[in-house]
Amino acid sequence: MPLFSSLFPSRRDLFLLGLSASFSSAQTPPPDSSKKAAAPFSLAIGLQSNSLADRDLAGVLTAMKTLRMRVLELSEVHFQPAKSDLAAMRTIRQQCAEARVLIYSASCTFRAEQSDNEILQTLGLASSLDVKRVVATFPLTMMERVSRLALKRSVSVAVHNGPGSGIRTTEDFRNSIHSFGNLGMALDFGHFAASGSNPLELLKRNGAQVWIVHLKDRKMADGPEVAFGEGDAKLRELLRRMWAAKSKTPLMIEVEYPAKDRVAEIRKSLDFCRSALVGK
Repeated sequence: MPLFSSLFPSRRDLFLLGLSASFSSAQTPPPDSSKKAAAPFSLAIGLQSNSLADRDLAGVLTAMKTLRMRVLELSEVHFQPAKSDLAAMRTIRQQCAEARVLIYSASCTFRAEQSDNEILQTLGLASSLDVKRVVATFPLTMMERVSRLALKRSVSVAVHNGPGSGIRTTEDFRNSIHSFGNLGMALDFGHFAASGSNPLELLKRNGAQVWIVHLKDRKMADGPEVAFGEGDAKLRELLRRMWAAKSKTPLMIEVEYPAKDRVAEIRKSLDFCRSALVGK
């Protein structure tokens, strides 16, 4: 079986997320032909649409077709919760369905000065996209509030450890998200490494609560974002560890550093992932 699988994802079997960047491991059929061969394992790698913030959703979907990627984390840049309504969400779902792209998650940012109704509106719109998770960045002081509001919308929120979240260490994680059953983590490897923490250690100890991983590379000491393999995020080790564990956690490529050709940079990131696994 080829390293890249191009199966389309199903809701029943989300760990076979079926994008072209889904790395598959063929199984040898058992000697007894009456037994079915086990399904090959796929390590699912999707795209955070903020990587293509320089274009609209149609442009994102066109790029994903070029890259042969089929799973998306939709950035608020592309669903604009403050300006949108349910009709707009239906249009987005239709666009993605026609492009054969699954919106696995939608990401947004919450601020302390926002009203409960504004946060509920954003959660409701994101949920209407039929996503598996809502990814949100917000200050540690809002944990209880976001958990309570997410319960009202019956959604699970993966807390993103991005700038402004205050989640910089494993202890921050344990002392905040760990207390709320409807909150997990969208672990951004780049941001965590830049803060001087070890994202691999957090993943090892609290993997069940890491619902999504953002693939990003950064230099330590709050250094800049760089191309995969040029920073301190240990992405190669991450990919090999998740492959060995047959992890079902989706990995979202996020490229935000300055680049003349964002699509080319995403392709380079996919090539890095392929190289990391071929060399495993």
